[in-house]
Amino acid sequence: MHLNAHELWLKTLLRQLGWLTPGATGALITLPAAIPPVTEEMRAVILHHEISHGAFYTDPTYARYAVQFWNGLTPGDRAAFTAFLGAQGYDTSNTMLMLNETQAYLIFTRDPNFFNARVVGMSEAQVDALRADFIAAMPDFWLRPMANANLPVAPAASECPTGTG
Repeated sequence: MHLNAHELWLKTLLRQLGWLTPGATGALITLPAAIPPVTEEMRAVILHHEISHGAFYTDPTYARYAVQFWNGLTPGDRAAFTAFLGAQGYDTSNTMLMLNETQAYLIFTRDPNFFNARVVGMSEAQVDALRADFIAAMPDFWLRPMANANLPVAPAASECPTGTG
């Protein structure tokens, strides 16, 4: 496989950070630029969703909790999330992917344009109850405050300093 210039730059950076060594722990989150049709608000939603994946892959306690939560869902609830994720193009045969995406959508993707009760064939009350159950027993670590946080309000203007992003 041949990497393009940007991919080679990223590979070099990851090697410098030690992330390519066996046993290294790290997570890389990418977001689309805020260029229409992607807005700053959409980027905030995507960031919250992706941060939860970073926690899943770097915090074994959180990953175990997400597995426990998934296993505690009813077969119907698991099927509903699996059907939703399958319609989004996810590999539904990958249970870890299904449970990781479920926690990210259910807890950290609060914008109804990205995730809502209708897309999983549930009532708002059902989704709210699942969300409340997850948060009530969620490990107490840096991600927990984000589980109930409102999304940040996009600033009037946002600039990335030249050469840093």
